[in-house]
Amino acid sequence: MGSKKKLAKKIEEIKHPGSRKTVAAVRELKKIKKRENIKEGFATKANIEGKKLSYFAEQIEHFNQDKKCLTPEEFQEIIEKYFHRFDDELEQIKLKTQVNKKRQNQHANRESIIKMTLEKDIKNFNAGGIELVDLTNPVMYEKFRNWDGNAHNIQHLELKFISKKYLNQLKEKIIESQTMQVE
Repeated sequence: MGSKKKLAKKIEEIKHPGSRKTVAAVRELKKIKKRENIKEGFATKANIEGKKLSYFAEQIEHFNQDKKCLTPEEFQEIIEKYFHRFDDELEQIKLKTQVNKKRQNQHANRESIIKMTLEKDIKNFNAGGIELVDLTNPVMYEKFRNWDGNAHNIQHLELKFISKKYLNQLKEKIIESQTMQVE
């Protein structure tokens, strides 16, 4: 076991490229690189989740500080806003392509990435759900409100798949409980 630099130096010192020592050092170097790639993958996923959750954190800042949790309607409204977060950028791309006819494909890559991302998010929300913090739960709402925005601290938040069906069921439960209280 050793660091990448030590192994690279060791490989350079070995005279015969097919020797057992060289093969073992190369194998160890491959292990270290593979381990680093796995770590980078986790970090990338955490950053993507962090960006998504930071958008929702910004949105709930606009609500009253005394609020215990969001209603399903408010939560769905924030999710709908989340789906329209790229509208300005798509409009800019559309304007640029209209102005400059020679370079119509200049921003096609970014536009297709945005559209694919939005389609995937909307499809997930309508079907199985988007992985978010349940802001209709008072305990999770408070934890999320106190979240510092660091991607490494996402592991302390309990993420749940939030779907349109789930929010509609919550709305129905609230309506039922209100009618029970009236009677």
